Amino acid sequence: MASLVQQDSSQRAIPRLLGRSPSTVCHELARNAAGCQGYVSTTAQARCETRRKLARPLPKLHSDDALWRIVGDLLLWRWSPQQIESPRVWGGSTL
Repeated sequence: MASLVQQDSSQRAIPRLLGRSPSTVCHELARNAAGCQGYVSTTAQARCETRRKLARPLPKLHSDDALWRIVGDLLLWRWSPQQIESPRVWGGSTL
């Protein structure tokens, strides 16, 4: 798409050549325009990856987290997920 924009192709010609909806191309160009530089594919890709990362919730267990290692050890010791999630394991009280 960036090369078509650099060649001054119209916003109607680009979707025809790519086999996409005109509104899809218009949204892509508007969302990822790099200020005065116009549409730059590397900037567009970076912005897309940033939006995707921010839109996804953080996992409860992350492989770099201490909790990940604790849960992994308990699973190796053949604890069930129900035993691991029990409040008694983590110092909480049961009702």
